[in-house]
Amino acid sequence: MKIKKFWIALLTIFIILLSGCGGDSSPRALWNRYIKAMNSMDLANVAAIYFIEGSTDYNLFMEQDPYAYFSFGYVETLEFNTELANDKYYCADVMIEIDGDVKQFYVYFVKNTANQWKFISEVNITSGNPSELGNQPDANYYSNIVKQDETFKYKYIYGRTAGVKDPSDYIKIVEPLKNQKVVEIPAEIEGVPVKAIGDYAFFHYRKILSSFTRPTSKMEQLILPDTLEKIEEYAFYQSVRLKTLELPASLIQVGNYAFAGCTGLTQLTINVNESDMYGSLTPVVGVDSMYITGDAKIYVDDVITYQTTASVNWSVSDEAIATITENGQLTALSAGTVTITATNKADGTKRSWATVTVQPKPAEDQSKNTAVEPLAVEYSYTPIIIEGATNQMYAGDYAVFSVDNYSVGDIIWESNNANLKILQQYDGKVLAVSKTDAAVVVTARSTSDPHIYGTVSFIIRDASVKLTFSENSLDRLNSLKAIYLNAINPNSVAFKGTLKLNSNVKIYVPARSVEAYRNSEVWKSMKDNFYPMETE
Repeated sequence: MKIKKFWIALLTIFIILLSGCGGDSSPRALWNRYIKAMNSMDLANVAAIYFIEGSTDYNLFMEQDPYAYFSFGYVETLEFNTELANDKYYCADVMIEIDGDVKQFYVYFVKNTANQWKFISEVNITSGNPSELGNQPDANYYSNIVKQDETFKYKYIYGRTAGVKDPSDYIKIVEPLKNQKVVEIPAEIEGVPVKAIGDYAFFHYRKILSSFTRPTSKMEQLILPDTLEKIEEYAFYQSVRLKTLELPASLIQVGNYAFAGCTGLTQLTINVNESDMYGSLTPVVGVDSMYITGDAKIYVDDVITYQTTASVNWSVSDEAIATITENGQLTALSAGTVTITATNKADGTKRSWATVTVQPKPAEDQSKNTAVEPLAVEYSYTPIIIEGATNQMYAGDYAVFSVDNYSVGDIIWESNNANLKILQQYDGKVLAVSKTDAAVVVTARSTSDPHIYGTVSFIIRDASVKLTFSENSLDRLNSLKAIYLNAINPNSVAFKGTLKLNSNVKIYVPARSVEAYRNSEVWKSMKDNFYPMETE
């Protein structure tokens, strides 16, 4: 009996000592200790809460005037409620009464390396300015604190300065509160866009024999918002019940193993935002080699040079109105209309012509109309005018050029740059291999008469990667039957490491891009798996 009483007494003493020396075992205990120190009106008691005795900060704190610091009679805690909390950080919504005045503010705590709770910064309970009451969190608090609404735990990520709201702020989903069949990620929380899903966020599992895990995700449907930019590693790992998945065009990065082991997934839709590449392309129509460039309306005494791509002889219909040199330099002599004619030097039967109007010189108080009016050119043969081109292509693009009134086999296609590959010499199919520093010139030449040809020129630019799948992010999708890849350019989506897909998976891409994918280095091992989308 005496031994039993001894141990009870010893345990009681231990508990008393633990509670007395700890004061920091919880944020509330630390707060109570702080209030007690403040009511003691002793600077040393308050300093001991913030700093190590004898430290520089401790000594500086002790140099304060205690009468100024303790400028109140008595303080009492009315409420202490949890606002936000995790294993390392804590925020309390505190209400106090100080000398009959009720004040409410936030107090922020952090757990130190000794596993004790401390104030993140000094607390102010006496200021008359409400914005100065409580204490201020640091950047680490903002980057680590986890909030929650009725559906998800999440982090508020500050885009610029921690604690200061900015249009660049965003939300990262940390985990769901429940393991549900239908998961819909909201477009925004707290009025801020949801842009990220954190690592392991939806990886539900049960441990077996401490070394193995068994997936327990109930998710069958996943709806992602068009604000989402990043899915971190293992985010949806082994979501084995998920059947279909559509990734929004806003997405930029998919982390390692993010969807690996989703063995029930049968259909994957990947949307890509390429508007900055293809949203402002301008159609470019080629010109025949005998097309005459120059102004259709000029003034007396003007000297204008007219040009063609082909080597030609020049003539005019009325030298009283204008004369023209062998280099195409025309001098306007008098008002009227004149026809200028270009005759191919290699074949005199090939001609082009256009009418030029010579206007009287304007009066001294009038100015010339300097806008150039294109010539209406006519030909002695069917001209070769290339269609289907744009002002620029991107590396990886595929295009089909054509010429009206000419059939396949009537034209042979040529490129002046190896970075534009002619896939089919007789049907105008081309592939942009890589960017060029100068304009690429494509020539379409008549197979029956090489003197008849047309050209079109444009620039090839690098294709920018819009979406990157990290290594193994789509690993072990054993049931995958179809991928709908809404990307015009094969290089808009990058796969790090080896993309492991079923050999029989069907990959649907925009109809205009099927050949681009089939000729892509990235997809060459699966070139027979591509099909055109029925609708784009």
